[in-house]
Amino acid sequence: MTTQQYKRPSGNYVGEAGLPNRTKYFDDSNASPRRPISSTKVDGDINYLIDAVNQIYDTAVSGIVADGSVTNAKIRDSAGCSVIGRATATTGVVADITAAANDTVLVRKSNVVQFSTIPAGAIDNDAVTTSTIANTNVTFAKIQNVNAGVLLGRTTAGAGSVEALTVGSNITATGGTVNVADASESAKGVVELATAAEQATGTDTARVVPVSGMPMTLISTQTATSSASLVFTDLNSTYGMYEFVLRDIKPATDDVSLRIEMSTNNGSSYLASGYQYQVQAAIAGTGIASEGSASASIILLTKAGGGSAGVGNATGESYSGIVRLFLPSGSQAKKIEASGTYYNAAGTMVSSPVGGANNTTTAVDAVRFTFSSGNIASGSIACYGRR
Repeated sequence: MTTQQYKRPSGNYVGEAGLPNRTKYFDDSNASPRRPISSTKVDGDINYLIDAVNQIYDTAVSGIVADGSVTNAKIRDSAGCSVIGRATATTGVVADITAAANDTVLVRKSNVVQFSTIPAGAIDNDAVTTSTIANTNVTFAKIQNVNAGVLLGRTTAGAGSVEALTVGSNITATGGTVNVADASESAKGVVELATAAEQATGTDTARVVPVSGMPMTLISTQTATSSASLVFTDLNSTYGMYEFVLRDIKPATDDVSLRIEMSTNNGSSYLASGYQYQVQAAIAGTGIASEGSASASIILLTKAGGGSAGVGNATGESYSGIVRLFLPSGSQAKKIEASGTYYNAAGTMVSSPVGGANNTTTAVDAVRFTFSSGNIASGSIACYGRR
């Protein structure tokens, strides 16, 4: 036997196996003459009984509780917000280890297992990785401190950590607002645009007057009904360029040239000299016929009439195009460019780009469109201003 739960008397007493003679004590007392009860008999039987009880304890009692059979409900009650264990670094009876406050974790600190806030240095370097931080959980307050008046970004080439960027002279960052000052004209681009005043006066030859990028303002539209001319007056420094859009200008007389004249007295009279122009008439299926003059009394917008080269007036024959007058209020020569398409008197399409100018330095405030002969039978011209 491995365990002596109950101690037997001393001595080498041996009980009778199975107690086969259970009436021996009665028989001895009734014998004649009577036989005395031997202590040897009693002690041997008692020791046999004690041995049997110890054997039952060893083989049955220790196996009564099977492994894994004790449920949570059978364990003694514990304190709230606690775990069962042994807090000190010694062997002994278990006890409750209680979390007395929120936001604490179970740690070993100073050789005692306890609930505590995470102490400094308890988290290993690189233990917190990107994947363990939920999106949007890093607040502004958790970012390192930076000096006043800086922006966060990265100017170093390649991917890497965020850097504190110094604010330049044209940028201010105060009161939660970033302000960007307007750059100087020289810093706005390689090609600088002339201001409206510069476009009107032509005083800055270093800057460019844009065409396609300038907003257009419709000023007026003239419609011909057998009109001798279509006239536009009151041109002024409000706009740096005037654009005239000609739509189906049809002559009353066949085979004539379309012309433009300039005035410096708002249309009371028109300049009769100082004009220069060059017309490139690209005739469909024929080629290019060039025509121009360095000293003329007018600017031609088409090839001169005659020999069926001028604008025709048959059905479907007319002129459409665009004429631009640059810086009419400036002090330099007044320049135009034109691009049009028309059908000549022979019924052939002609593409007609034109460049022209008048050498006057006086402000031009009116223009007049006419044909070389006869009236303008029909069509319209719209005048737009571009700043």
